[in-house]
Amino acid sequence: MKREEKEDGLRSAYEIALAKTGGVQESRLTAEQRERLAAIEREFQAREAELRIGYEGRLKSARQAGDWDKVRELEEELQRELRRLEEKKERRKERVRAER
Repeated sequence: MKREEKEDGLRSAYEIALAKTGGVQESRLTAEQRERLAAIEREFQAREAELRIGYEGRLKSARQAGDWDKVRELEEELQRELRRLEEKKERRKERVRAER
């Protein structure tokens, strides 16, 4: 792969992970930090599941009623909430990674 292609956005999963962590490799973290990162991941997986379940019933009702504007609105709202949750998770993980 040419260097220009990588600069245009074609990167490996490893390169993306390094970019997200600011170049900090997980192996340089303490055992406690790794456990805290895993706990954060579990917490946010549960929060995401709760969020999806919360929207599931409302989306089903809107679909059954044929209210496609409401369906679109709810789907967009869900995506915003999922992005917000992901950003919050990453901020918490970054704070843990930054501790030395």
